[in-house]
Formats: sequence, structure tokens, C-alpha cells
Amino acid sequence: MPANIYLVLNGNSIDDTNQILGNDSSLDNKGIKYKDDLFNFFYNENIINDIIVLSSNEKKSKETFTFIHNKKELNYLNEIDYGDFNGKTKEYFFSSEDYGNYKYDIFNYKFKNGESYKDVKNRVLSIMFELNKISDFDDVIICASKTVLQNIYGILNDVPDTKIPYINFNYKSIIKIKQGFDGFHSDIIDLNLNSYQF
Repeated sequence: MPANIYLVLNGNSIDDTNQILGNDSSLDNKGIKYKDDLFNFFYNENIINDIIVLSSNEKKSKETFTFIHNKKELNYLNEIDYGDFNGKTKEYFFSSEDYGNYKYDIFNYKFKNGESYKDVKNRVLSIMFELNKISDFDDVIICASKTVLQNIYGILNDVPDTKIPYINFNYKSIIKIKQGFDGFHSDIIDLNLNSYQF
């Protein structure tokens, strides 16, 4: 198990800016600036040459850490499958009848011909096998979408399923997780980024 696990959102993509669900597009200008800020952070931590990146095989995740050479892409870290809503705008989904069912039970709601939070949790459980293969002396970055990182955080910290969709991830900070004798401990690190203004 790694010494430290950094949970890091992938950078903002062109489709994210256009509020489109599910498509696999490249980083936009904001995402590129975010990548540069992450480089500065990990460079200042003096671990940029040694750290391992585990990411989805989606463009926005791969492009977020082009400056790290030791990388592994894992399909099970891909974003939730929005099914029939893939390629649709968020506004389209919010105005649909499905949105009421989603809000009623976010964790168990399953997109038609797609996935639920529960499905994502079941597939990302495989990350534990990957982490257990890594030396106690190595650090790891897991770069993925919000839904995936929420589930990984929930798995490592025994968060009840119904609370997983409400775990906060944003572009202002990353979560650093360290294993102790009594389980995993998490710290929120403020990145002081200039690329994302809220």
C-alpha cells in the first residue's frame, strides 16, 4: 500500500465547459492552467520524479498529468456511464423526468443503459488490488472524475453509500490519504490555484 494517496480531479474539459455529459474531450484552457498549477504543486513537494499516476483512460485525465512519466491507465477509473444521456447537456437531464428519480436516491439511481453510483463503486473496488501492489515507500496520484473519486474516498474511509455522492471534491484542493495503524487518515490540501475562480 502506498505511503500517500493523492485524490485529484481531472482538469476541466471542453465538454465540461459546455455542460455536456459523458463525452471524452480534451482539456480546455482552464484545464491546461490547472495542469500547470498541479505541476507546480507536485514539483514543490519534491516527488514529481518518483510518484505514480493511476488514471482513467479518458483524454482529460491523461492530459492532466502529462508531466508525470510513471503512469498507468485503468478502464475502471473511467467516468460514470450516463447511458442515454451521454452527449446530452446537463440542462437536458435536469429538465427530464429522470432527474426527480435521481435526486430521490442519487447513489442507487441508474442511468438508462448506463450506470449508477453503486455500479461505479463496484467497479472501482479493483483499485484496492492495484494499491496493494505498490510499495509502502511510493506515493500515488489517482486522477479521475468526481464520481469515481467520491467512491474511492468512500471505500478507503468506510463512508456510508448514501453519503458518497455528497463528498466534496473541487478544483481548489486535493485530498491526501495516508494509512495508519487504525485505518486511513485524510487531509485536504489547499492548492491556492489561480486557474479556477469561483
